[in-house]
Amino acid sequence: MEAVDGAGGDTDPRGVRRSFIERITQFVRERPAYLSLLAAPIRFRRDPAARKASRIAIANAFQAKNPSLSKEQSLLAANVCLQLVRGMMMLYGEADSKGKALVVGEFKKVLTLYLEASCPRARC
Repeated sequence: MEAVDGAGGDTDPRGVRRSFIERITQFVRERPAYLSLLAAPIRFRRDPAARKASRIAIANAFQAKNPSLSKEQSLLAANVCLQLVRGMMMLYGEADSKGKALVVGEFKKVLTLYLEASCPRARC
């Protein structure tokens, strides 16, 4: 969960979002077929237990950064972030090489603003 944890304990939302988004885009760059699979008309569903485990891991990382967050708040923040990533991946897949950088930049802004608003005191 280093990507969510801010790589090295960074508590600044900008550092967390940068690491989170960069890890995701690195994953996609290293696996070009991933975007094609995402856009495929056939839906492949991950095991619900695996989906829940990844959401809980992200929620726990948020709660570790901001212990005042309840489990419900941190799980909601994790779900929102994952939905943002899904949206980013759709736009990223449709963009040309120049557009990909713009998509990543815009989503870094959105994720930063969300993280700053959802946990302003201790900064997720």
